[in-house]
Amino acid sequence: MVRHLDASAFVTLVALEDESLGLRAWFSAHEAIGSSRLLHPEAMRSAARLGIDAEVVEDALEAVSLVRPGVTTFATAAPPARDPSLARRPAPGHGDGDR
Repeated sequence: MVRHLDASAFVTLVALEDESLGLRAWFSAHEAIGSSRLLHPEAMRSAARLGIDAEVVEDALEAVSLVRPGVTTFATAAPPARDPSLARRPAPGHGDGDR
């Protein structure tokens, strides 16, 4: 079984947070850890924001199997909004009537 690691949990692994030691123990006890390739840029951006060395992040990423999600994965994760009230609206200053 492959266990999924999201960006937040990954950053907790490389950061010095209250949960880091427990998560590191869990991570070490499980061999099959996977995530989307999106983990790489998400982790690098978070690490930069938190002042974590990029080399530490790269080393930790070596232990994670990164997979490329297929088109159907994205379509399933974010289906088109059918309810007009859920449609994305432009930010203030970026819409047609905001000139």
